[in-house]
Amino acid sequence: MNILIDGATGFLGGKVTTMLVELGHDVSIIKRTSSNTTSIDHIRNCKFYDIDTCDKETIFSESSKFDVVIHLATDYGRAGNGFSGVIQANLMLPLELMSLSVKYGVEFFINTDTYYNRPGSQSYHLAPYSLTKRQIVEWGKLLAVQKKLHFINVKLQHMFGAGEGASKFTTSLIRDCVRDVDEVKLTDGIQRRDFIYIDDVVAAYKTILLQLPYDDFFVDYDVGTGISTSIRDFALLVKKATKTRTHLNFGAIPNRENEITDSCADTTLLRSLGWTAQVELEEGVDRIIQYETISKYNDSDL
Repeated sequence: MNILIDGATGFLGGKVTTMLVELGHDVSIIKRTSSNTTSIDHIRNCKFYDIDTCDKETIFSESSKFDVVIHLATDYGRAGNGFSGVIQANLMLPLELMSLSVKYGVEFFINTDTYYNRPGSQSYHLAPYSLTKRQIVEWGKLLAVQKKLHFINVKLQHMFGAGEGASKFTTSLIRDCVRDVDEVKLTDGIQRRDFIYIDDVVAAYKTILLQLPYDDFFVDYDVGTGISTSIRDFALLVKKATKTRTHLNFGAIPNRENEITDSCADTTLLRSLGWTAQVELEEGVDRIIQYETISKYNDSDL
């Protein structure tokens, strides 16, 4: 298939793009001129478009017809650039790509969603991020109702994996424990999350692409293990696995107002396609520990 993807330079995007190329798809990548391309530098035979220097419509008009557009780019609003970056990456960019997809006859648009975007959720944590994610899904539903575009929504639970940025909770906690920092301040840890390893997430995208729903214009896939684990239990698992001297100070940080207390995927639909999560929580943690241990010693050699 001929596939257009954004967010390819990110942690998940790099691995999804690698998978697409290995499967023999023709892949075109949308990125910024300033994007760090480390995650995709090994990939060959892809077309690259810098959206800050070229018109997006040119990408569609000058290329062979795309079969699928995959939206992976995201902005959590942590960079301190206000709402503009969040709105542009999570709403305006995919909305423009969806509009062009309709204009140029693209059949499928795969959107990457988050467990923060859930019915009735009033969490103020990452509220602008959650709001834009919710809005783009509503636009997708509108186009699906009008039968102008097959909109596939891929809702990710708490993804984690070796090599993810230190701004993410799982990586930060494991890195601190591997390096035996004196203390890690945490909430009471009663919140429960469905931790899904990066390899299983990539496998979910692969499964969806191999069985595209031609008969349905809107499909919502929940990607997780179907098992929720408390933050406290996750942290204690990390402490035990790393044999760290780090003190886990539960309760040192107050819980966020209206935070989601329990999130767990309903994987029924995805499992009906033959997909199941393969990496157990303990194995995923061990993989990150190995990665961070190597990184620790490499840093000490500098």
